[in-house]
Amino acid sequence: MTVLLHLAETSTSALRIRTERRSAGTTVGPFSLSRGALGQDGNPHEGAADLIAEVLEKAGARSPGVTLLLPARIVRCRTVSVDVPVNGTVRDTHIDAAFRAIKTETEQPSVAVLYRQPSHYTLDRERKVADPLGQRARVVSVHVTVLSVPVKRLAAFEVAISAAGARLDDVVSTQASIGAAAFTRHDGATLYVGHGETVLCSVQDQRLVSAGTIPLGCRHLIGDIMRVCGLSAVEARAMVSRLLREEKGTEGLPGEVLDARLQEMGERAAELCHRTHIRQPLSVAGGLTRSVRAAEIWADVIPAADFAMASAPLDEAGLLLGASTVLTNAWGLHERPHWSPAANAQPGNEIVKWLQAHF
Repeated sequence: MTVLLHLAETSTSALRIRTERRSAGTTVGPFSLSRGALGQDGNPHEGAADLIAEVLEKAGARSPGVTLLLPARIVRCRTVSVDVPVNGTVRDTHIDAAFRAIKTETEQPSVAVLYRQPSHYTLDRERKVADPLGQRARVVSVHVTVLSVPVKRLAAFEVAISAAGARLDDVVSTQASIGAAAFTRHDGATLYVGHGETVLCSVQDQRLVSAGTIPLGCRHLIGDIMRVCGLSAVEARAMVSRLLREEKGTEGLPGEVLDARLQEMGERAAELCHRTHIRQPLSVAGGLTRSVRAAEIWADVIPAADFAMASAPLDEAGLLLGASTVLTNAWGLHERPHWSPAANAQPGNEIVKWLQAHF
């Protein structure tokens, strides 16, 4: 049995994933607490260990080992490209040479690589192809999507999980989990509006082609209304929920404030789409799903955005199920993090001990 742990600002959750041969991949849960274990900086706060211990007990975890669903905001996504001279037919040796170069470039002592898969290939820097093998070219370019996280950020989670009496065995990114949850059998792109950030993911052939994060989410909408109207967090959340279902330009000052923030979010999302070369229609998931107000405001900024998702809204349970799909290799290819041992590692460095013990 694998236990998947999700720490967020507003909740703490766990999902049990069965690994027995006959029931492999089936899940039990999720088991949730309505108290968050993360601070706004994306790190566990001082009381995180107690919450982790409580949710693991609630989930009936029998083993101390857990897999962590990492917050999107601490994960870096980039595309690494390598050109390999061919001057003839593209063969496995050319692709292998490219991957060796990419591996050398992406592995650093201070960084753990969570995901490293090819997004596409180009021949002679012009023609994009799905499979270059057997084709003729002067140069083949291999483009790889890489997700990574600083080792020092992993250390903060390791400390909190260890203090809860558990052990960190593996990690999976929120980006890959969103991709698996939203696009199980087809390609597409989605904009997931979470509590503290908005995540953009593009998927093709069960591979994460590109991803990015905007540091704006539902928390910022609620915070704006709290400040302008002098409301509590509960009252502001209820008002935001109501205003999102109404047309833009309504409800006076609160509506104007919400419209301005939604406009900012839309413009930054459009900029992220441009930067990550995503031009296909976007499905909007999370906090703005089926929002009339956001759909009207974003119509001129992101014309292809779809606020009426055909599938069920992607909530916390959906994220956990997406992560379980990644972990069981039912979607894409999951690999444990890659890292390079720190050259100046000290014997007392807990994160180095953890990496040496588990990878």
